[in-house]
Amino acid sequence: MAFLDKQSLLFVDTADMLARMARDTLVHARLPNFHIPAAVEVLTTGTYGRLPACIRVSMHEKKYIYTKI
Repeated sequence: MAFLDKQSLLFVDTADMLARMARDTLVHARLPNFHIPAAVEVLTTGTYGRLPACIRVSMHEKKYIYTKI
């Protein structure tokens, strides 16, 4: 079997397997609900005001460390 024929066969088999998986297995796959208010806040203001203080302090410490390097 020639190289290109073998590659073509592998491509078709892979496409068939992906289509079968999409029909059988992924029918029940769902994405989680996104937190829309948080996304709107970040996109409009560029910050997230509801961020816990311990994370906010940790982020500022990392910025300080990176600026010293």
